[in-house]
Amino acid sequence: MEKQAWIDYLKSLEKNAITATASRQLKPPTQIHTKVGGIPDLPPDFEWPYFENLRKWPTSSRHPLSFIAQIRLDELIPYDIEHLLPSRGILYFFFDLETYEDQELWDKNVFYYDGDLALLKPHPLPEGISDEGRFPEFTLNYQTLRDHPSCQEYCKYYDREQKYEKWDESYEVDAEEAGYVARSICDDRVFKLLGYGDIIQNEVLSSAVYQYQSLCSESQEESQPLDWINLFQTGFLISSDCQEYWGDGGSLYFYIRKQDLKNKNFHHVCVMHECG
Repeated sequence: MEKQAWIDYLKSLEKNAITATASRQLKPPTQIHTKVGGIPDLPPDFEWPYFENLRKWPTSSRHPLSFIAQIRLDELIPYDIEHLLPSRGILYFFFDLETYEDQELWDKNVFYYDGDLALLKPHPLPEGISDEGRFPEFTLNYQTLRDHPSCQEYCKYYDREQKYEKWDESYEVDAEEAGYVARSICDDRVFKLLGYGDIIQNEVLSSAVYQYQSLCSESQEESQPLDWINLFQTGFLISSDCQEYWGDGGSLYFYIRKQDLKNKNFHHVCVMHECG
């Protein structure tokens, strides 16, 4: 494939993403706002999600999941150019930072609240969350990004019959030539909503399909890799009192089927962890 033809094809795959950098610039505790870490603001009937150790691992026992983030969705309206996210409510993200087990959770990863924000109250973290699973509050500062698929996803799912044979650094160099911002690297990984995940090692679309087929056996719908989209990806939290790298310079990836996102169904969000 000629380079210009490849660039034109890459542009046809473009998606809007929302990137965010984390800051310790705290907001008033009485204001319901987006936060990573800290204490979540939850409705009074909320039941905290737990790792149940369904596989009976001898080294694990039932314990609460860690609170990762709450995202106030009306703050994202100016940045959600394709209008994919709900325009109101809050998304809450949880993960097991003790065992980094991503196969058991399924419907415990994400909670969507679209009720009266006045009912939300600070909810102390339950006992049983280890020190590694607790970190101070950060806020997020957003911007939009014209996004392109990672090399790993492109080569596996988007390559045409006439393949563009360059990989890794060459792929990203040519993507920059096409006008795209260089993908985040280990030293400056940012948070991201929508678009394509910033993959560290292996593409995660096939893992999302595997989780869906394994954990959602009651569904009659088939799932394909390109049905999935990056809902939320964690970046680094770095300050004078916190350094959170999500397990050896990694990221957490929360992926959702496009049709579920459209229907505001957050019960089947796949979460995966990759380390650097």
